[in-house]
Amino acid sequence: MNVAIEINTFARLRRVDPLRYETAAARTETVGIDRRRIVYCEAFDEENYQVGRLALAPDGLILTVEVAPEHRRKGIATLMYEALVRAGYAPRPDWENMRDDGAAWAASVGGE
Repeated sequence: MNVAIEINTFARLRRVDPLRYETAAARTETVGIDRRRIVYCEAFDEENYQVGRLALAPDGLILTVEVAPEHRRKGIATLMYEALVRAGYAPRPDWENMRDDGAAWAASVGGE
């Protein structure tokens, strides 16, 4: 499966695609975080359907990682994580607020 990765800040996403911004904003909890500074990474399939999203707080804390159920265990979350690292971000897991499958994934990408 070919996947295209796109990285935006919420502020840019709000300007370039208000509908995607509203969808992203509704799915990302931001207690005490300036939403405009959140980094939002998305994965799209060959038909330009969104198959994954990963949101980072300004300090690199991973706020959410979601991959469509039919596309899980194909490396999409890892591709988004690696794209963020290549772009100069330092994603780090939120070990306090994580499901078991998230913990296994975070450990596999070297999350500390």
